[in-house]
Amino acid sequence: MFLEGGHYSNFESALIYVIANISCLLIFIIVLSKNISSVDRHMKTRAFDRVLIAQIVYFIIDAYWALNYFNIFSINESFDRINFGIINILVFAGASIVSYYILIYISFSLGYKTFENKNKRIILLIPLLISIMICAILYFAGVGYEVKKDGTVDRVWLYMLFMSIPSSYCLYAFLKGLYEAFSKKNRVRRKEYFLIIIYPFALLASGLAQIIVIISGHELPVLCFGMTISMIFIYTSSLGNLITKDYLTGLNNRNELNRHLENLFKEKLDSSLYLMMIDVNSFKLINDKFGHVEGDNALMKVSNAFKQAIYGTDAFIARYGGDEFIIIGHNNKEEIEKRLLSSIEKYAQPESGKYIVSISIGVANYSDGDTAIELIQKADAKLYKEKKNVNILNI
Repeated sequence: MFLEGGHYSNFESALIYVIANISCLLIFIIVLSKNISSVDRHMKTRAFDRVLIAQIVYFIIDAYWALNYFNIFSINESFDRINFGIINILVFAGASIVSYYILIYISFSLGYKTFENKNKRIILLIPLLISIMICAILYFAGVGYEVKKDGTVDRVWLYMLFMSIPSSYCLYAFLKGLYEAFSKKNRVRRKEYFLIIIYPFALLASGLAQIIVIISGHELPVLCFGMTISMIFIYTSSLGNLITKDYLTGLNNRNELNRHLENLFKEKLDSSLYLMMIDVNSFKLINDKFGHVEGDNALMKVSNAFKQAIYGTDAFIARYGGDEFIIIGHNNKEEIEKRLLSSIEKYAQPESGKYIVSISIGVANYSDGDTAIELIQKADAKLYKEKKNVNILNI
């Protein structure tokens, strides 16, 4: 398999490079097919689709680059030079489009609504399209950078400059996520944000490594592997969240609540254990008057307020269904109740000021012999009595 001196032949090197790209491409196609068939086709999911498609296209371009780099498709010197130049431009274009869609996906993942507007997405794309056009013009004018088949790079400074453009999109996405992770208002979602920014960080690191490898005259698909490893990590993390988390609110879902109660009731319990049943007052009126989108926004704000309230405690919280939530904890129920009410007032109110969000809370303590269902029923009965004393929300 080796030539004299222990080096691979051109054909063997091209084969290894292409197989690596095809392997990564197949993984992305499998993930894409699973993602497309998912029930939730919200903007974040569709943005992830586009990230996957952009990277699949990049793998195809990169594989074709390898076939030409190792002279597998060689015809004559003049044709090969033009063909390889075009492929180098396509590699730059592919990397640019990948970085563009990653920035949009990260923005949606962080909860930003900026790029829900199509015109703003187009504006974001313009610098990349201009840089791709300039790259092509400079190359055909004979003054652009050129990755040659002997492993050298003509005008390496220009190559670095152009590659810094798509890299800046990934860097911006990473810094944006890092800022949100360390923001005081997002302290309860810090771990989630750290998981999100692993994606652009891994691509930045592997992209830099790829540039160094190319400049040093080696041929390894570093970016290909970096893309795939980071994507698998993000995708498997999101699958874990689908199993245990409520999609809309990010709180524990009903299944996770049942698992928590099952494990809890295997232990020896006493009256320090409490269960809170919480309901958003007049939530149906919000839905009826302002629509379900506004209702969803209200629930997300309420959920964030709950996360802030129980931060640093041993309390477990889950969305029970609709606008009902359950909190389970020990000993500190009065303190938690005060923090919940304060947090709702501070974090859950709409920017429009068209209505006021408030909650009702029913609390039940564990008694000897109670089952999980009975404890929930006791809290629900307390909640029912509490809501009878609440005035209908003025909307």
